[in-house]
Amino acid sequence: MQSSPILVIEDNADFAAILETVLRLWGYNIQHYDTLAGGRKALSRLRPAMLILDGQLPDGEGIDLYRELRKMAATCTLPILLLSVSDDVYQAARAASDADPHLHVGLKPMPLDEIQAIVQRLVAV
Repeated sequence: MQSSPILVIEDNADFAAILETVLRLWGYNIQHYDTLAGGRKALSRLRPAMLILDGQLPDGEGIDLYRELRKMAATCTLPILLLSVSDDVYQAARAASDADPHLHVGLKPMPLDEIQAIVQRLVAV
């Protein structure tokens, strides 16, 4: 397994469990958090290979964390897959992805094969 984990910030327990299971089956090391606060704390001590970020969490929107990360030298090119059920969050993230080649955006439910293709393209096992 790789040394740098894929950080998953997702509050839907069922989706997070499926995502964690398949990512581990694909050979990836996973760290999962269900709030932005937990994810921020993890990012302060980890350098993940990639971030899979929920668009809407109990303590805020994933797009806000994305914007914070792009302002920091250590995370300005971190690959991020932002997934949302909200069309408003999705549209805001799509607009940002036009100018950011390291941001990938999808609407939930995104098929696992599409997630796998993005992860495989961005992260070596």
